Amino acid sequence: MLVNTVTDNDNKLVLAMEAMEIDSFGPQAAANRWWLPVIIKYGKVFTATDHKGDLLGICLLLRDWNDCAAAFIHSFHIRKDYRHQGQGNQFLKKVLQKLKKEGIKTVGLTVSPHNQPAQKLYQKNGFKFIKLSHDQYGPGQDRHLMELKL
Repeated sequence: MLVNTVTDNDNKLVLAMEAMEIDSFGPQAAANRWWLPVIIKYGKVFTATDHKGDLLGICLLLRDWNDCAAAFIHSFHIRKDYRHQGQGNQFLKKVLQKLKKEGIKTVGLTVSPHNQPAQKLYQKNGFKFIKLSHDQYGPGQDRHLMELKL
């Protein structure tokens, strides 16, 4: 697996990331072609690809304006046909290593209380449960806030 930082607005890649977002989160919650270029320019986007260059996963990050050494994972996912094979763990480890090298000290994220596989992945990599945020994304859309000190 190769992990790269996306630095330019490649339309083909943006459309592939949008499709992966929709597949993982549905059209309501997915990052789309309108704001993925903004995240690429002003946030941080990592991709996981195989040796042929096929997209396996993406990680979208934002920086905390109040703490420049803190980042927030907005989206992290592996293509469905590559899940449960250790790919997510490998990708997350590489992302965290890159963030640490860039001086990030704290990484936060939210995850659905119903998404047990994702919670296990994050806990396995040292993320700790901070709190349950009720109605985070609207009525009934609760989220677990998790955090990792690098």
